[in-house]
Amino acid sequence: MRAVRTGVREWIATNDRGAIVKVGDAEAPDVFSPGELLQLAAATCTGLSMDHRLTYALGEDIQVSLEVEPVRVEEENRYSAINTTFSLDLSSLP
Repeated sequence: MRAVRTGVREWIATNDRGAIVKVGDAEAPDVFSPGELLQLAAATCTGLSMDHRLTYALGEDIQVSLEVEPVRVEEENRYSAINTTFSLDLSSLP
């Protein structure tokens, strides 16, 4: 992987498979902040871990979305928890 500075507090990260992520300040448009990337990594890691079981039980077309809500400790600039809510579309089940 590689990250290249593209401006003040702005970076573009890439990997060898062609993925691109823009990283910057939480207030900047069109970028993910480092904290947001951490939250997404935690949530999607769980999602990827459960994907095999979901597709086995509910089919490959199962619709799943994740909502991420961090519990911030502002005075220490950290998270005490990253809560993830999974929403599943079960309307096709008999």
